[in-house]
Amino acid sequence: MTENSESDVRAEVADQQPEKKGGSGSIIAIILILIIIGGLAYFFLFKKKGVTGPEMGSNLDLVPQKCSMFIQFDTGKLDDQKMKDDMWTKIKDSQAFKEAMGKLKEENVDLEEDVLSWIGEQVSVSYLEPPGTAKTAGMKRDAKNDHFILIIGLKDKAKAEEKLKELREKGKAKFTEEKYEGVTIWNPDKEKTPSMAFVKGMLVLGNQPEDIKKSIDTANKKNPSIKENKDFTSVLEKLPARSAFLMYMNLAELAAAEAAKSKQIPRNPEAEKLQKSLQGFGFGIAVKKGDIVGQGFIGLDKNSESGLIQGFFAARPTMGAPESAKLFPKDTTYYNAFDAKVAYNAFMKLSEGMPGGSVKMEENKKQMKATMGVDLDKDIIENFAGEMALSIDFTNLMQFLMKGPASRMQNQPSQEARILTKIANDLTKHSMANNDKLPAKLEDIAPGYMKMFPPAPAGMEYYYVSEDDTGHFLIGYTSDGSNVSSKYPKYDSDLGLQGEKSTASAPKQQAPPIVLAIKVKDKDKMKEVLGKIIKKQGPMFKKEEYKKVDILGNPQLKVCVFKDFFLMGMGLGANEVKTIIDNDMAEDKSLASDPNYKKIKGKLGPNTLGVQMVKFEKILPALELASAFAPTQDPGAQESKKALLEAMKKYDSLWTFSEATNDGIKFEFIVIEKE
Repeated sequence: MTENSESDVRAEVADQQPEKKGGSGSIIAIILILIIIGGLAYFFLFKKKGVTGPEMGSNLDLVPQKCSMFIQFDTGKLDDQKMKDDMWTKIKDSQAFKEAMGKLKEENVDLEEDVLSWIGEQVSVSYLEPPGTAKTAGMKRDAKNDHFILIIGLKDKAKAEEKLKELREKGKAKFTEEKYEGVTIWNPDKEKTPSMAFVKGMLVLGNQPEDIKKSIDTANKKNPSIKENKDFTSVLEKLPARSAFLMYMNLAELAAAEAAKSKQIPRNPEAEKLQKSLQGFGFGIAVKKGDIVGQGFIGLDKNSESGLIQGFFAARPTMGAPESAKLFPKDTTYYNAFDAKVAYNAFMKLSEGMPGGSVKMEENKKQMKATMGVDLDKDIIENFAGEMALSIDFTNLMQFLMKGPASRMQNQPSQEARILTKIANDLTKHSMANNDKLPAKLEDIAPGYMKMFPPAPAGMEYYYVSEDDTGHFLIGYTSDGSNVSSKYPKYDSDLGLQGEKSTASAPKQQAPPIVLAIKVKDKDKMKEVLGKIIKKQGPMFKKEEYKKVDILGNPQLKVCVFKDFFLMGMGLGANEVKTIIDNDMAEDKSLASDPNYKKIKGKLGPNTLGVQMVKFEKILPALELASAFAPTQDPGAQESKKALLEAMKKYDSLWTFSEATNDGIKFEFIVIEKE
């Protein structure tokens, strides 16, 4: 036993209780304790042994077929004593548990004798209708109107009847008995106190009396159970055989309820079609050698009228096992590889179904060709090999989010530098529209490219020289017209902005630290396309050769074609491009060498849609900061966040992957325990 073991907590709680027992307030507190125990158990179940999942238990016989959401956990399978002790320590320290214990103390209830002595191993919560929608149209969210049942397994039914009778008789709320199909239902005269009944050897608590009646009818087989819900069973059969925790949601019904609450006007036809295409969703969690292993499934209607769903089923995945795993360094903190071709095809199909969507897309393609000289479909999309991947450095991302705004405010380029950069960009646009010819005078770019040509600084005039045959130009300021002044910055079309005197010439982190990689079929064609873009956007880029690779860009953005990938680094991620080139896709220097990646690599087949990874050590500071600043007045939500973040510290990383099936999307994940 540890210092804060389960038995210690129970003994301490028992010592604090007066003799007289209480009533309705204690019943509410008991429910709260059950939810706290179940919720926190969710984060501490994952140590050694799993729980039988899809068999689920006899409680399913009491859950009606029409069910929006179903959650189940089984605390009886916590047979590791240290795990129990850890869980009880967390429960005891939680604010929500302390508040519930305070209510029990007020009602003179002994936790050990009056509650834990008869509650069984299995607890499930079933929302028969989406939360917040029952009888609440046009009203503020009120949980008292929700339709749900809490089913509690019993290890001592006689004792449960005895203790609950005692609580009912001595409480402030008065209960009346109602007979229904041979079952006694106890209904309270106060809100926020549940109705209750013993059904098939289990205790059923209902937020509404009619919900318990539905459960009784289901138990008596007058109405079908959730086991006959095709959405539920189709999800359940795809989940792991051993699950410590299981959740199911009727996505279509929940989405419809949320849309009704938002009262979106006018309603988006495509959104409604997408909503109707969503079928069951669920996931189960098991434990294997200390790692948390989960499987989930999202059911989709392949006969849906939604353009997005049609595009998804029509597209054929091409990514397979991501080659970018060898591209990104092994110390990468966040990695996401996905089948961009499937995503693009689904998006295009979605656009076709939107009012004016196809016209807008064609306009965008024409604009892209006019401004960059690139045909989106022929030059880029047809050259997609399928895979696209990105990484984010969370350490530098935090610096960008917290310090970036102030830094950018302090290190803004001078007004003269900003004006020269704007003029240089407009000169390039003028050249594009006039067969690569530059204007004879700078002022000729107004009003076509800028509404009004800006004046030069006091006592100065613009300096401008250009070469039509090469497209080279130099702009700056001069006092006598003979030469460019060294007192102000200048802009060379080959070298970019020069001579900026302030520290603003190299501002830090103007963009989040991201590296993007797109796998292409023909790297030479990609280089050709990149050349077109650079020619049109020339003033923004400088060329650098690094280990025989041409890198184009500036301190905040670098692009190149390396191996079979187009690479783009942004912000501090721009430096990562050179690291990728240095590593030269050597497996021992890449994510592909991560032993945790190898745990899922063998499962990545031709239908793979995506692979994701996050290392908790680097992301936890960001999550803790976000949690600290997140506005919430719900103590339970705060405690859940705290428990989750604390539990994450025991683990090294998360790996997950998804794949397309003939009726939806299947996903698996593994949370790796620290050694």
